Amino acid sequence: MNGDDFWRWAERIALVAAILGVGVLAFFRCIWARLKRAAQVLRRATSSAPRDCLRIVPFPDRQYWWHQGTSDGKPAMQISGRWHVTNIAQVPVRILRARLTKPSIDTFLAVERPRGGLYGDYPFFPGRTANLSIHAFLEPMPCEAGEDFSTDVVLTDQFGNRCRIRKVVFHCDEETKAKAVENKAKESAPPKDARADGEVQGPLAR
Repeated sequence: MNGDDFWRWAERIALVAAILGVGVLAFFRCIWARLKRAAQVLRRATSSAPRDCLRIVPFPDRQYWWHQGTSDGKPAMQISGRWHVTNIAQVPVRILRARLTKPSIDTFLAVERPRGGLYGDYPFFPGRTANLSIHAFLEPMPCEAGEDFSTDVVLTDQFGNRCRIRKVVFHCDEETKAKAVENKAKESAPPKDARADGEVQGPLAR
């Protein structure tokens, strides 16, 4: 075997070793991910923390709206929504996070005070119903002005339980719709100084 053959075989062996190494690494990563997931499931199954604590009922459609504003001079969307939430667990439950899925962004959340009236960082007490409100600002806007916006809302409590509210439709408010119609009309209108087709301009028009 001459020198060229030796290096050719060495390159082949190195290539095979690299391919095998990548495959083995991917295999162990997959096994590790499955073991972690199984450990999480086992931990939740053996935990004494309550699960499936909340029951959620939506308000009428008019309580889910969005309005167009601006953020640093760019179009932005402000959304708002409310739900009736009942705690069916035996312990107080506090919502720690409210998140939209598309786009993925955390929202501001507030819970109605047990005696009503004010909103703040209050828990849901066992067997009681209170209102939950969320607000968020989205920039860039995920839809065009005048259109309805749909996304899932995910609530996470202090026990790590996640409650997914699917396909919440936020309706575009009337003010934003009116402005969208007005802007489209302006864009489609011809310029004010436009002349009729065939009209002669300049000295020859005399």
